This record gives sequence, C-alpha cells and structure tokens, in this order.
Amino acid sequence: GRLNLYDNADLVSLEGLQNLKTVQEEVRIQANYSLPNLSGLDSLQFIGGDLGIHFNPALTGLGALSGLQWIGGGLFIEGNGSLHDLSGLQGIDTLGGPLWVSGNDALIDLAGLDDLHSIGGNLTIAHNDLLTNLDALSNLTQVPGFLRVYNNDFLPDLRGLENLTSIDGYLEIGRNDVLANIDELSSLDPITITDLRITENPQLSVCEQPPICAYLAVPDNPATIEDNAPGCSSAEEVEAVCGLVSTVETAALRLKLYPNPTSGPVRLEGLPEHMLSIQVVDQYGRRAPISPLSERTIDLSGLPSGIYTLIVRSETNTYFERIHKS
Repeated sequence: GRLNLYDNADLVSLEGLQNLKTVQEEVRIQANYSLPNLSGLDSLQFIGGDLGIHFNPALTGLGALSGLQWIGGGLFIEGNGSLHDLSGLQGIDTLGGPLWVSGNDALIDLAGLDDLHSIGGNLTIAHNDLLTNLDALSNLTQVPGFLRVYNNDFLPDLRGLENLTSIDGYLEIGRNDVLANIDELSSLDPITITDLRITENPQLSVCEQPPICAYLAVPDNPATIEDNAPGCSSAEEVEAVCGLVSTVETAALRLKLYPNPTSGPVRLEGLPEHMLSIQVVDQYGRRAPISPLSERTIDLSGLPSGIYTLIVRSETNTYFERIHKS
C-alpha cells in the first residue's frame, strides 16, 4: 500500500511509525506545517514507488531516513523552506524515476545524494534560493530525460555535473542570477540533447563548450539562447564564438549535394563566390578528415557511416548542409 501524510497542521511527530520497514507503493509527506523532522521513519528501508516530501515549512532535516536503501520511483523534494541539506539519503544509489529538487529556500547544497549513481527520469534543480553547488551529483553519468537547472539565485557554476555524458530530452539553463560558468557540461554528448534553452543568466558570457557548439552546428536543432551576458546573448553570437558562423547573418542559400546519402564522393553545387574553406564535422562537432577530389567534389570514403555536417565559409557568410554517409 501507500503512506500518505497530508495536510496535518498540528502534526509534530511520526513516532507511531517506528516499526515500518517497507512501503510497496508511494510515500508522500506533504503540507504538515508543524513537522520538524521525520523521526519515526528510522526503520524504513524500502519504498516501491515515489518518495515525495512537499511543502513542510518546519522540516529541517531528513536524517531519520538514513536506513532507506531503495526508492523504486522518483524522489521529489519541494517547497520545504527550512531544509538545509538532504542528509539521510546517503543509502540511495539508484532512483527508478525522476529527481526533482525545487523551491527549498534554505537548501545550501545537495549533500546526502553523494552516492546517487543512477536515476530513471528527468533531473530538475529549480527555485532553490540559497543553493551554491551541485557537488553531490558528481556520480551521475546519465539522465534519461530532460535536464533543467532553473532559477537558483546563488548557484555560480554547474560543478557536480562534470561526469554527465548523456541526457534524453531538452537542456534548460535559465534564470540563475550569478551563474557564470557551464564548463561542467563539456562531457555531454550533443546528440542526446533534443532542445537547447539557455536564457536569463545575466552573468553567463561563455557558452561555447564543445557540446553546445556541436549541437548548434546542426542547422535544424532547436535552440533558444537569449538575455544572458554579452558573448552568450543569442544563438547567433554563440555560433560566431564557436566558429560556426561569421558575424554576418548566415545566408539562406542552400547548397546542393549529390549523391546524398553517399558511400564516398560528394559533388557540391551552388558554392558561393570567394569561398574560404570547406569543412565537415561529425555529430560531436569534431572535424572529420576528408579528401578533396576536385574543387567541387569531396570524398568521405574514409569516414564511418553516420550523419555529418558540411560547413562552407565564404568572405561574408557560412553555409550548412547535412550529409548522410552510408
């Protein structure tokens, strides 16, 4: 069954639950306005569904959960205005669902999640006014959903996400007032990003990390980059810093490539006058070695099968086309 403790204005203790070891479905502790701690749940070891701790304004700690070893669903910590850290969750190394930490006004860090290696859904860190770091998430390598770091007023960087190699959804970094560095995203595989949103980070001026550049190198990838510091104030500005475009707006001209898909040689039609360079990058934004067969033909025979982006630069513009190598 489930354990729901909801909307108990005068509840100050959970001591009657001290023999509880297993809850097969969800545990939800919500809107208990006088509850200072979770003492009484000290024997709890297994939760088959979600653990949700929402809107308990007097709750200062989760230490009573130190015996918890398994959460089969997601972990939701939201709106607990007196909660300073997540100590008590050290026994959790895997979540079967999302991790959501939002609206905890006194939360300084995520200590307590240091042993977390795997989650089963989206990762949201949002609206935590005093949060200064994400260090406790340094063992996470994958997020099988979107990644959202939003409206954390005192977060200066994304330290703790440096080992993250893939997500499966949109990447949103927004409204973090002092965020000045997103270098920790440098290991992220750009092909796992479905949409890029970097907005309203007034101190963020450097966004040209390799995954961001590689993502922006694909013309059809959706991206919203705006209202950050100069250097990261628009997608076009970041593309320019990445070396993907000139400072002149990219022209609407589309090149003609054939055959495409190709097993090797590709003929290029519609090349601009005063062409400066032809370059091919792979899905990670890395320059791929190509062999020019003539002024208008390149050879991809030596490249593995996959999708590549052709980048042609002239004196005034940069042009992109996708090439499918079979």
